[in-house]
Amino acid sequence: MRFDFPLLPAEFEIPDEWWVAAGMVGFEPLEPTYCSSGAEAFIPLREIQPPFRSPEQPRDWHGFERVRLITVLRGIAARQTSRRCP
Repeated sequence: MRFDFPLLPAEFEIPDEWWVAAGMVGFEPLEPTYCSSGAEAFIPLREIQPPFRSPEQPRDWHGFERVRLITVLRGIAARQTSRRCP
């Protein structure tokens, strides 16, 4: 799956196998935001900056760690959050 960054002229890719393993096939977001455990209740996705990835820190796929990313995507697919949203 290829995705565009909302505010940058760039894109990133998540391997299809990871997307399927996370249960994201057919996923449609219910809202344009996800819950935050910080002071702000919601953070628009457009405001999340991609983290700097050092080439010296090898990952499983283009800066991503397979197990960690699949866990995050499963939570999104299941609409789980670390705390209740207002």
